[in-house]
Amino acid sequence: SSQSVTVTFTPTSAGVKYSTLTISSNDADAPTAKLVVNGTGQGPVISLSTTSLSLGSVNKGSSGTTTFAVSNTGSGTLSVSNITSSAAQFAASPTSFNLAAGAAQTVTVTFAPTSGTPQGAAQSGALTLTHSAAPTATSSAVSVSGTALDPVPATPRPPSTGPPTPRAISPITWCTAAPPT
Repeated sequence: SSQSVTVTFTPTSAGVKYSTLTISSNDADAPTAKLVVNGTGQGPVISLSTTSLSLGSVNKGSSGTTTFAVSNTGSGTLSVSNITSSAAQFAASPTSFNLAAGAAQTVTVTFAPTSGTPQGAAQSGALTLTHSAAPTATSSAVSVSGTALDPVPATPRPPSTGPPTPRAISPITWCTAAPPT
């Protein structure tokens, strides 16, 4: 006869882990049986919903926003310790957070072109996320872009030159209805 045995693998860190499972019995010919087992501990794994964002055209002195998601598709807690921008016109919020396994965080990206930016100038940069999803990498990047526009001034109304010009009025046609019979 035989017996099924369930073996549970619960790694506490990333990487390949090995162990030996020893089974003791009252069999006189083979009182112990050894089985080598292994598994790979994942640890936290970072996943970005996109690696490139366009914030479109934004007037200087104003701002435009969009979002992307950061997910932890591994096991263990993912720590994003900082999100930095290579260009001052782009910013992210929040800039640090922790994610349990399977959790996600929405990050808002703001593009705020300044008055010194040339009209119609394409702006670009990178957001760098510093995180704990080693051993593969300790940072990930999202490229960002947008176009700076000069604000369109309000068009003034021409000054009034006097009373409005009279217009012809259509004659009114009256209809009467007889009461129902």
